[in-house]
Amino acid sequence: MTGTLQGIAVTAPRATTISPRIKVLVVGIAVIWMDVERIEAVSEALRPAIQRVAPYRFDDPMLYPSTSDSRTVVQFFLAMVAIDHRTRGGGRVFEAVIDGRRLVGSELLYYLGREALDRDPDFFSPSRLARITVDEVRRWLSVDGVTVWDPHVRAYLLRDLGTKLLKLFDGDALKIVDECRGLLRGRDTAPGLLDLLRVFRAYEDPVEKKSMLLAKILERRGIVAFRDADSKRVAVDNHVARIGLRLGIVRLGGELWRAVVEGREVGTEVDTLIRMCLREAWNLVAERVGVDPFLLDDALWSFGREVCLWGSPRCFECSHPLCIDGGCPFREMCLVRSVGLFNEHTCWSTWYY
Repeated sequence: MTGTLQGIAVTAPRATTISPRIKVLVVGIAVIWMDVERIEAVSEALRPAIQRVAPYRFDDPMLYPSTSDSRTVVQFFLAMVAIDHRTRGGGRVFEAVIDGRRLVGSELLYYLGREALDRDPDFFSPSRLARITVDEVRRWLSVDGVTVWDPHVRAYLLRDLGTKLLKLFDGDALKIVDECRGLLRGRDTAPGLLDLLRVFRAYEDPVEKKSMLLAKILERRGIVAFRDADSKRVAVDNHVARIGLRLGIVRLGGELWRAVVEGREVGTEVDTLIRMCLREAWNLVAERVGVDPFLLDDALWSFGREVCLWGSPRCFECSHPLCIDGGCPFREMCLVRSVGLFNEHTCWSTWYY
């Protein structure tokens, strides 16, 4: 596997160890490593606060279907998570005020999805998705003059989803849940949810951000209970990546670190390696704290949206459950204090997150 980082060759990763406490990936001249001491410090800061975080139930009637019909719920979330990636693009913010409530990004996306389902119960049927056009997606995902920035990509992902549901699952999204025995293939060779989802372009991401998000939603809605809970991982979106890099649980060296600090784009291969390291680093945090990775994901996602913001973190103006005395619980260890403000790594050529 090769790629480039602003003209710098990036080759397949080589794992090594520089001490019993630090694991390293050497990628060309770039170095990526999990800092275990940092992981332990973050875990200590999280342990007393994580108990204040309530699991997100995905039952807000403004954003999600209120029906208990499993087939409808699975079809809705399978399609919506498939297109649940970056909504900000081209300098535009995807937001609107609906009934006095400001909806931003994914919240507005799911609101428009729930509205479509209310208008037409067959909107998310595989046969409809297999035929959906770019113009239909553009009209659907528009409100008050604001339109999602990449309707062509989301239309493509939905058509792929619908077509393969028809061909591989007899047009029944619920079969994906019925056929799985866990998140991953077990000893009885029965496929796991993650195994089954990989056939869809929307869910092909090797770091499984959308797949883990869908698994969390289906579990919270009571559709499925996973027997291999140790296979759960945090869904590494931009918020989760930004927090992890700012806290230094994953470190970047050389030109790669300079690219992140300067906001330069990295290639898709390097992006995958960074996020895979972040995923496993956050899993080490979950193990040390003794918390379900899906609950940790709730905490990190909301913390990234409300406190550890892109461009302007609210280090001393915090009302999030993780915060202590109105301030970020990680502010003393955050790298922003020592190196200046930076965000997560940038990779635009992806629909993974």
